[in-house]
Order: sequence, then structure tokens, then C-alpha cells
Amino acid sequence: MSSHRVCVYAFALGFVLGVPELLGMPGSTSALAQAADDGWRWSIAPYLWGSDVKTDVRFPSGQEVSGEAGFDDILDKLDIAAQVHAEGHRGEWGMFFDATYLTMSDDGSRGPIATEAEIDTGIYEVAAVYTPGGAAGRFSAFAGARILDLGVDLTFSGGFPNSPIRRSADKSYTDFMIGGRYAQPLSERWLLNLRGDIGGGDSESTWNALAVIGWRFGSDLDNAVLFGWRHMEMEFENEGVELDLTMDGPITGVLFAF
Repeated sequence: MSSHRVCVYAFALGFVLGVPELLGMPGSTSALAQAADDGWRWSIAPYLWGSDVKTDVRFPSGQEVSGEAGFDDILDKLDIAAQVHAEGHRGEWGMFFDATYLTMSDDGSRGPIATEAEIDTGIYEVAAVYTPGGAAGRFSAFAGARILDLGVDLTFSGGFPNSPIRRSADKSYTDFMIGGRYAQPLSERWLLNLRGDIGGGDSESTWNALAVIGWRFGSDLDNAVLFGWRHMEMEFENEGVELDLTMDGPITGVLFAF
């Protein structure tokens, strides 16, 4: 990731955190195994979302600043990555929890000023799920919360008194989330799953779309290898400054049912 990209991304997250002084970061992979009517059925799916990240910042004066980091750039600067989806069902009702946590770090310089940046990004979802028809149903509706947790640590050194100067901040945004999923068997071993949702609350708005194809395996064909694509957009506003954050890219994982 170039120093320019780090600066733009850190500025965008600094805006979301509401700390402009920093300048002076499945979606459901979808549980393919439905609940048995006589008890709870659980699944867990570790996955990887190969997302590009794009930021657009608009100021009241009309000026715009944009930055984009491809997944290869992010992977090169990635320190920690953890992504998992867990889900449980019993009859028509269920629940899921989804977590994405990334830590990135990079350094750059502009003239005599050297900058080190560490960015922590967490996206957490928890929701109740209702599937008419229970295990035989193909459509599910869900409602819950999406939490965006951001942390930025910046260090400026060289070229000025009291060097180095460190700035850090953390902030969480919580949105109400509502959406639906549709599962369509393509054959005995193949399944298509679609998901869409919208949300709002602390952010101006969020929306998320996901399409996944699963290949079942195991003695009961309850486990699955997952391939698909996920797109998420989030909008924030603070003191007249607007930020659009877009995450988009392929997603893959393995689901284990028990």
C-alpha cells in the first residue's frame, strides 16, 4: 500500500472516528445446514473476504478526496485477519453471528516527516432469523445489529519539536439491520444462496449484498465449500463532511455443521 493510500485511508477512518486532530479502516456466508425440527442445529464457517477498500470524502466546500486500496495492497500490509460466521437453527427460528477483524500497519514519509499508521477494523453482526416452513423453507428473514468498530494509531516523527507525536482513537458505530436470504438447491451437492440487507442508526446508511455457491460434502452432505462475492457500502457524516466507504470482492470459506 503506498504512503498516499495509507494517508487517505487513515484520514477517512480518522473522520469516521470524529478526531480530525489525527491529521495535525459474511456478511453472511449463510448456513447451508437447516435446523432439524427436533433440536438445534449449528454451523460454523471460517472464511476469507478478499475485499478492495475504497473511500470517498466530501467537504462542505465541494472538495472531494478519494482513495482506493486493492486486496493485494491490503494483504501486503495485513498483520492480523480473522473472519468467521456461526449460525444455529431450531424449527423456524434461528440466529447468527458474523465477525470480520483486520489489523493493518504501514509507514511512509513526506519530506522530513515520517508517518507510521496502524488501523484496526472490526465488523460484527448479530441477528435473529425466521424461516417459514423450518428446515424445508428456502426464504429466511432476519433482523439484528451491525457494529462497525474502528481504531487508528498514528505516529509522526522528524522535522518538528517534540517529535515523535502520537495520536490514537477508537470509536464504534451501531446500526439496526434488516434483510433476507434465499437458498436454491442446484443439484444434490450444489446450492445457491443470496443475501441482501440494509441498515442505519449511528451511520447514515449501510447496505450489503452477497451471492454464494456451496458444494456440499460429508456423509450427510451437511458441510460445504463456499465461493461467492460480497459488496458492502457505508455512509457517514460528521459536521458537514461526508464519507462513503465501499468494500467489494470475492469471498470463500468452509462450512462445518454439527
